Amino acid sequence: MTEDSPLYIFKRKSGIYVLTKAEKLRCEQVHLVTVSDNKKLYSNDEINRADKVREFIARMGYPCTAVAIAMINNGNIINCDITSADIMRAEAIYGQTLACLKGKTTNHKTDSNRPAEPIS
Repeated sequence: MTEDSPLYIFKRKSGIYVLTKAEKLRCEQVHLVTVSDNKKLYSNDEINRADKVREFIARMGYPCTAVAIAMINNGNIINCDITSADIMRAEAIYGQTLACLKGKTTNHKTDSNRPAEPIS
């Protein structure tokens, strides 16, 4: 679609989405933010440091942001030139890593076949 193309709004009727000519008058916009847009907000040095953070996060086994910041701030990692601000900046530019998100969104199934234990 181009900038000048019309925006169409589909309404749900009887379980399906339909569009009538009268509904073409209402317009809504979606704002999409990309990594390249986010990189424009930072200097080249800050982007390079954010790239180093992504590599650091991968080497550490994809800890969550809070754990990575705690490891840096508590001095658990010696001779590391990454700061907590670099970690926050990398997340602002790139978002959370896919591996971290996948690890947190696993489906935990309960064992429903186990018989109930009587209460004594």
